[in-house]
Amino acid sequence: MKKSQETHVALPPVFLRTSDLAAFTGMSLKMARKVLAEAGLQPVDVNGKKGRLLWHRDAVKAVLDTLHMEAQNKANQVPRRPRKTFTVTGKSIDRLMDELRA
Repeated sequence: MKKSQETHVALPPVFLRTSDLAAFTGMSLKMARKVLAEAGLQPVDVNGKKGRLLWHRDAVKAVLDTLHMEAQNKANQVPRRPRKTFTVTGKSIDRLMDELRA
């Protein structure tokens, strides 16, 4: 294939800007920063003069996947209450049916 005929595929960015963090995580910016900090993920300062903070996209995705997996595990572990059983000793079936119909 000639160089003029090559097609370039746009790859997703490796880093996320702090302003894009809320949209990527689906949370508010404050909550997203809190969750990522609790997971030990800190932004990278690309240019020390401007203070531009970028987040590694794959690391953020890994934290989100972990949170999702933990939430799924908790949802599947719903405690089940045992059924209450009642005994009807001393009554005939006819008497029980009469009580139900009344």
